[in-house]
Amino acid sequence: MKKQKVNKKSTKLSVFRRKNTLFIAFALIFALVGGAYLYISHAEVPLKPPIKGLVYTNRVVPPQGLLQKNGTPIFNNAVVLLHWKDLEPTDQNFNTPAWDQIDQYTSKGIGVRLRIMSGIHAPDFVKKMGGPAISGSGIDCNVSGGIAVFNTWDNVGGCVPRFWTEQYLYQYKQLMQEVARRYDNFSAGKYVLDVVDSACMTVYAEPFYRAHKSSDSHKRLYNAGLDEENDKKCHRRAINIHDRTFKHTRTSIAFNNWELLTAKPDNQYRVATDYGLQQAAIFVAESR
Repeated sequence: MKKQKVNKKSTKLSVFRRKNTLFIAFALIFALVGGAYLYISHAEVPLKPPIKGLVYTNRVVPPQGLLQKNGTPIFNNAVVLLHWKDLEPTDQNFNTPAWDQIDQYTSKGIGVRLRIMSGIHAPDFVKKMGGPAISGSGIDCNVSGGIAVFNTWDNVGGCVPRFWTEQYLYQYKQLMQEVARRYDNFSAGKYVLDVVDSACMTVYAEPFYRAHKSSDSHKRLYNAGLDEENDKKCHRRAINIHDRTFKHTRTSIAFNNWELLTAKPDNQYRVATDYGLQQAAIFVAESR
């Protein structure tokens, strides 16, 4: 595993790769990004421990016998994947049973990385914000709202909100504030160790991907307003939200090649420009 150290003021940034995803670890003020992705810590702020050891990553909650043996947790930690629409189906309605899935792990002393899926999994009231529905690629967004995105990598798609707009980011901020209210403490939230930054995602919680090679999806996103400036603005705002909201809970963000959407000079064909793994990582570090 190759490591490259980049010093910037008091920040220590280590960049290394695993498969096609970049993971970063570094120390700064407050708890920002963590785990298999990016960490921020500060000596004066008590932080929960990072994710480590044996991690359960299956989305399905396993039977009791696979979580504990003789009262002792078998796994050190687990990644708990939930959909935003299940946690907040309507505006400010957080009283749903989906939150109980977190407790199935924390009640057994298993640390949790909380991955809340936005993008195609955002609630409809959020998808309807900022503009009319834009359907395409066989995906009808007229009922849910949002913009049709189809990821040709594994043929998965859906309708995404205008995640770069302030309306959307305000809703995401409220969601993170609810997460912090429940879990950013050392009592009830003791075992929720970090929260994934998924604010700017489309299909997966890898927020630097857009639609891989689906040029039609990129055209729709670009025409709806997602250009390079707004994409960067979304990430800066999301980083700021996590930085200000979580004081003890770490945050993680996945790094991939950054698909920044641009237009050719004839303004007829929209393409995604591969901004690169390391550039995306350094952008996030500097945005902090």
